[in-house]
Amino acid sequence: MQVQRLDLGSTLDEVSPKSRLSRVPWRTLMSMVLGVVLATVAALTFTAPAHADFRFFQQVRTQKNEGFCIGISGASTASGAPAGLFHCDPGGGGGNQLYQFFGGISDATMVANHSRGCLRIRGNSFANGAQVVQGSCGSVSAHWQLTNLREGSTSRLASIRNRLTGKCIGYPGGVVFNGADIQVFNCDNAPFGNQNWAVNEFRSQMPG
Repeated sequence: MQVQRLDLGSTLDEVSPKSRLSRVPWRTLMSMVLGVVLATVAALTFTAPAHADFRFFQQVRTQKNEGFCIGISGASTASGAPAGLFHCDPGGGGGNQLYQFFGGISDATMVANHSRGCLRIRGNSFANGAQVVQGSCGSVSAHWQLTNLREGSTSRLASIRNRLTGKCIGYPGGVVFNGADIQVFNCDNAPFGNQNWAVNEFRSQMPG
């Protein structure tokens, strides 16, 4: 039996649409199919509900004194820029008061919208009063755990505990003013106070 050999040098315009497909190399066909599949998956991904799993930008507000939010001083994009308390801006302070939690309740990074830097502890310090700053998301102290949840996995209120040091985000002496430092302290596990934060404004489902 004689095997007919495809003439790949001929132009596709010279043959019918049905014949054209048969003349396309199989590697090209596979690439075309893979492209369609990936495009479909991407479309499904980006059309998912915006607040499906806690991965969206939002403000982190004090529970004790509503009206103050964690922000980056001066809206700086520099590594090492300190985090502080500032009057909550309805627009998120130009993005420096907006954070996206990547991960879940037990292990999350807090990414600043304006810089894409993550909240971490300066120098990876274990000391009480160590400052929270903006820095590399790959830092060992850039991982946090949401604890002391009041309402389960859709809780609006939580403490934010560092996974490296075991200390919680707070502000010194519980005194609130514009520009107050954000630091870490031994977790007090209190139901109300300067270590409690409104972290899930939309009450969406947070992954474990």
